[in-house]
Formats: sequence, C-alpha cells, structure tokens
Amino acid sequence: PEPSKEELATFLETNSLPIGVESVDGYQQIYYLYDNIQVFITNGRINHTQPVVSGRNVAWVETIEGFPQIFLYDLVEKTKLQITQTGTNINPSISGNKIVWEGLDNGVQQVFYFDGYLLNQLSYNNISLRPKIKDNTAVFAQYTGEDGKPWRVISYDLTKLNEDDASQIIKEGY
Repeated sequence: PEPSKEELATFLETNSLPIGVESVDGYQQIYYLYDNIQVFITNGRINHTQPVVSGRNVAWVETIEGFPQIFLYDLVEKTKLQITQTGTNINPSISGNKIVWEGLDNGVQQVFYFDGYLLNQLSYNNISLRPKIKDNTAVFAQYTGEDGKPWRVISYDLTKLNEDDASQIIKEGY
C-alpha cells in the first residue's frame, strides 16, 4: 500500500525518493518508489516526462494539446500546480519548491523561474539553455555568437533578481 501522509512526510525529512517514468497504456507516467512499492503520481491519456525531485516536491513536463507545460507536485499533500499555461516549456530543474526551465519567447529558447509564488523570466534575446537551480542560485548556458567564445555561463543570485543583470555573470566561455 501507499505510505500515509505522515509516513511520507517523516521519510522525506531525511531521505529522497527515487522518481521514474513508465509507459502505461501507451502514455508516459511518473511514479516514485517507497519501500519497493511503485506509487504513480500521474495518470491519464497524457505524456508526463522529465521528472525532477527535491525533497517533497516533483516537477515535470506534461504535454497538453501538443505543448509541453511545467507542473509542480507536492508528494505529501498530493497537490498539483500547473506552472506554465502556453508555449513550449522543457528541461525543468528544481530546488525545494523553486523551478527553472527552458521556454520559448518569440521563438527563442529562454530561461524562466518560479519561486513558489511568482514566475520570472531570467534571460532575454540570446538563446539560453540547460538551466539548473540549487537553493537561491540558478545557472544556464547563453549563446553570445562571439568568435572564440560563442557561449557563456550565467549565474543568478535569485535573491537579487531586480539588480543589474551584468553583475550576475560569473563565467564566460563554454
């Protein structure tokens, strides 16, 4: 049987759950393993892919009407929140209840951020890929188009989102 809310909350205080994807009736579904029991957290005739876990939270991509959208799920409360509503959104990374991912803005891949309450765009204009997040820092690759240094790594201190973007760059070259 599935763990109780209390058992799961206690377990997740000091442990992480393995997350996986399995095809069920031709659609990709996400599950976690608890005490060697497979517990599905998605279902239906929709593909759910790219799961990432941090503590009690799981983020994934769910394809709705042909467009990949980002979702956040609380394993203990069993609540699901749709983060994005439009466009193509892929490659989520999660830390606690904070998520970064790639999305299209005017046909160009950009990096977006959800802080648990609000959605922000972290990059503009240049192609930005492969976002990762840990605590209050997000990093991603950004195309510059410059000879010899076509890519740079951008690092954001997410507690200073409204400050000068140029101060956020920590490493160039890729």
